Amino acid sequence: MSEIILEINNLNKHFGKVHAVNNLSLEIKRGQVFGILGPNGSGKTTTLGMILGVTTPDSGNYKWFGENPSPAVRRKIGAILEHPNFLPYLSARENLKVICQIRGVDYSDIDRVLKLVDLKHRERSLFKTYSYGMKQRLAIAAALLGDPGVLILDEPTNGLDPTGIAEVRELIRNIAATDKTIIMASHLLDEVQKICSHVMVIHNGVKLQTSSVDEITGSGHKVEIEANELVSPEKFMDDKSIITDYTRDHKKFVCTLAEGKTPEDLNSYFFSHGVVLRRINPIHQTLEQHFLALLKDD
Repeated sequence: MSEIILEINNLNKHFGKVHAVNNLSLEIKRGQVFGILGPNGSGKTTTLGMILGVTTPDSGNYKWFGENPSPAVRRKIGAILEHPNFLPYLSARENLKVICQIRGVDYSDIDRVLKLVDLKHRERSLFKTYSYGMKQRLAIAAALLGDPGVLILDEPTNGLDPTGIAEVRELIRNIAATDKTIIMASHLLDEVQKICSHVMVIHNGVKLQTSSVDEITGSGHKVEIEANELVSPEKFMDDKSIITDYTRDHKKFVCTLAEGKTPEDLNSYFFSHGVVLRRINPIHQTLEQHFLALLKDD
């Protein structure tokens, strides 16, 4: 399997005068839990619709697994767009049998997906008796029939109560641990931060940023330091392999660490130059803070 699962090049889509997706380019790699984050109407669902072949782009192109779109390629992808859509007077198992027939998947796979979403004990219950959270989990089970390598979820926790959100969140984490690539569109910043490894922020159809969640939230990326009075650390700030940038506020410094470097590496670096740090605090920001700042700048 190609390391790059999805490659998008300059996708555009208009709906009348609205430029719903504006010159979007993106790469998603194998094993990532990739969040497409933006307010309602930002272009998230339109983007998913185009890469699934449901919506035709005005221009641009995309490739799955290094290949141009085709029915054979799409069979490697499981997806949920909009709301779960099942026959209310059929049981969970019977609904999944219908989907197996449509996709050409053997019925034997039904037990596997029901166990994975913890609905085996309710497989004979009619769909209309399910809670919304159970319906969402059944939709994920349906998307996993045939064991696709990629799972696409559009607002998977939207409308759920706190218990349902926690259940779906844990389910997505468990699926990601099986080496599947997951692409998830959401406007719920807290859920994206808890679930995703990488994120794209989109607003008015325009990509504002693509990054790992750790880089955005500052997990070891920025560190506040304060040194003893004997030697100023500022004279040793030029080593870009350790510190890519810094700011000073009186005796305190905020250092941006080079990729792969940790606060421990920074402490060792200064100590080797005779600088003893009295304070070293990693700086964290929430995805919500970063997101709102991006929208304000936009």
